[in-house]
Amino acid sequence: MSPSIRTLLLCSFFIILIGGCSTHTGEMYIYPPTDRSSATFQAEALDPQCQVFSHLLVQTPAGATGKEIADDIIAHAKANGADQILLGIAKTAGDNKVFSYNFYGPSRKYLFRKEWQGWKFGFSTWKSAGNIVHFDTSTWGNPDQIYNNSILLQAVYLRCHKFP
Repeated sequence: MSPSIRTLLLCSFFIILIGGCSTHTGEMYIYPPTDRSSATFQAEALDPQCQVFSHLLVQTPAGATGKEIADDIIAHAKANGADQILLGIAKTAGDNKVFSYNFYGPSRKYLFRKEWQGWKFGFSTWKSAGNIVHFDTSTWGNPDQIYNNSILLQAVYLRCHKFP
């Protein structure tokens, strides 16, 4: 291995180590992928050590089922290192053809229990969306629940180190 490649690899290793194994892309922090992620609609269910690293609005395709929505969000969260997802309210949102993820910070990671200020991100997008849609534990993961319209869903990705 050439000295320049070795130096580059060594520097990369130290940057990752110093950064706590996360990087900030300007839109969201990204952790190494995790093999487990779970979702909740209840903030009280989150472990006190959970750190928020991404605020986002997820837009689903029209015609998606509750199972398709859950599967896509869980896969996306796992790929970005979120071991916990807090879900909020859903609204109708036009006629999207694919899943899309719009990130709204935060500018730094923070402890959920100490600094969470509610669903105050993406307000202009949220305000322009349609009516509130029933979306909760009875529809999350439900293959029989079909959403004829695209929905816009509030979500927060957290790193809790809950899983071994």
